[in-house]
Parts: sequence; C-alpha cells; structure tokens
Amino acid sequence: MKKTVISIVLALFPLNALAADLGPSLKDEVIYEAPAPRWTGCYLGANIGAGWQHAATTFFDPADAPFDNGSHTGSGAVGGGQIGCDLQRSRFVMGVQGMFNAAGIDGSNTVPSFEENTVASEANWFASITGRLGVTLRPNTLLYAKGGVAWIDNDFSDTCYADAGFCGTDNGDNFAAFGSNTATGWVVGGGIEHAWNNNWSMFIEYNYMNFGNERTTLVDSLNAFNDQPTWQSSHDLESHLLLVGLNYKFR
Repeated sequence: MKKTVISIVLALFPLNALAADLGPSLKDEVIYEAPAPRWTGCYLGANIGAGWQHAATTFFDPADAPFDNGSHTGSGAVGGGQIGCDLQRSRFVMGVQGMFNAAGIDGSNTVPSFEENTVASEANWFASITGRLGVTLRPNTLLYAKGGVAWIDNDFSDTCYADAGFCGTDNGDNFAAFGSNTATGWVVGGGIEHAWNNNWSMFIEYNYMNFGNERTTLVDSLNAFNDQPTWQSSHDLESHLLLVGLNYKFR
C-alpha cells in the first residue's frame, strides 16, 4: 500500500512543476491602456530664420500716367513664435496654428532711367493663421503642409537726392517720401517636425506669402516734387520665409 501511494505522488509531481512553469493565470495579468497619440495636444513655441521679399513698385502721378519704378528683392532675419493645437487619427494629423514673426527684411532699387531716384521697402513683421495637415513618416516624425491667411507690415520710401535733373522742380529741389502699409494676403507652406518625446519637438519649414498689389500713400517730408505733399505708390509683394523652431506640447 505504501509503495502505491509513493508511486502516485511521484507521478503527480512533474505535472505540478509544469503547471508552475506556465506562469500566472489570466486573472493575474495586468491590462495596459494604449498611450495617447504623440501629436494630439496644444503647443507653444519659438522660431528663427531668414526671409526674402520681392517688391515691384508703380508710382502714380495725378498729372500723368502710372510710372514703373522697377523692382527689388530684399533679405533679412526673422524670428518669433507660434501657438497651435493638433489632433491625430491613425497616421494623420490635423490642426490649426497662429504665428507671428518680427522681421528686418529690406531692399532697394534705382528707378529705371533715373539713377538718382531710389525706392526701398522694409518688412517689419509677418503674421498668419493657418490650417495644418500632416502624415507621420514614423511615430515621432511628421511631414505636413499648411495654408491660410497672412498679414505683413511694410515701410516704403521714394527718395531723390541730387542738385539737378529729375529730382524735384526746376530749381533742383530734392524729395524724400515715406509711407507704411499693413497688407492682407495668403500663405502656403510645409515642413517636417521631429518629436524627441511627448513634449518637445523641433521643426523646419518653408512659407510662401503673396499679398497682391497694395497701394500706399507716401508723404514727402520736403514737399518738393511738383509741390505735392503726398502721392500714391503701389507695391506688388511676395515673401518667402525659411524657419527652424522648437515646440513644447502640453499634456
């Protein structure tokens, strides 16, 4: 009888050891929730970069036909910040963004056939509100396009300093006219953004802005050109911004 009991115990022991090796039962397993999408959330950031602006100018003389004052392309530095919110669905990300950049983009040209006459422009700031649509190349890398409305603030000048010729009236007076304008236009662009973690990301992007043809009143501080204290000048404006920046996403 004793031998029979021992045989039964030895026969059951390997089965108990095997059951122990199978690990905990299903009721002991911990269920983990999937993490929130990396790109969903609102963010605040800063950027810096370079800008270019092409300005084509037309002078309007009340006593004569419009006159082509030529064109120029200015360049300079830009820097500012952006704020926005994104929503991720699978690999696709959609959102809205507001951006503001201070600028120092200036350029000038001499008026065709009148070397002593110079027209100039300087962009002071840009602003935009855009929609953004992107696709993730990897979970932490986003390729996106953007588009929306844009604004620009510009200073313009039309100056002529010489003792004779085109500058001023018959007695050789000079003129120096200045004006400013805030124009509304549109912007399209795109870029790539890489997230280091769930909060910090870095991006590089390009923006093209078109502001159409804007007319500006110029005030002549010398009141010399044909005894006119003011006159009209129109400017056909296109701007390009290349930016690199950082975003901090709130969780």
